[in-house]
Amino acid sequence: MTQTGQPTSSRARRRSPLKLVLIVVGALILFACSTAIAALLLRSPAPADHPTYNAAVREGVFVLSGGIREWSAAHDDRFPPVEEVGRSGGVGKLIDKWPANPYTREPVKPGPDPGDYTYTVSADGLNYRLSGHLGDGTDFTIP
Repeated sequence: MTQTGQPTSSRARRRSPLKLVLIVVGALILFACSTAIAALLLRSPAPADHPTYNAAVREGVFVLSGGIREWSAAHDDRFPPVEEVGRSGGVGKLIDKWPANPYTREPVKPGPDPGDYTYTVSADGLNYRLSGHLGDGTDFTIP
């Protein structure tokens, strides 16, 4: 009997462990969802114009420029053709650590996307232009 004088049913006693199991399962599901959301937030990329990312793009441009100039020194001071300026080209073989695109975490490559680069060379090979594409849509260009 309960304090109110009602008999205690075995059915009421069985609900109590079931409720406890449902509460524990609900808490585990809530914990798993919270953990997944936190992991996504921690992995989300920085904004496109993040200063650290833009600094990494500039650094990558300087690294590529060093390789381009080294190639030029070995080729009668002519700058390399476009096909030589890539990870697997002649310039790539001169660079110990090929720069990574901070936005994709992949090696930089020719292209218009943030973190990648555009290289052009004059027909006579005496001038070149190298631009790293920043996250805010502008370019960092040398020389």
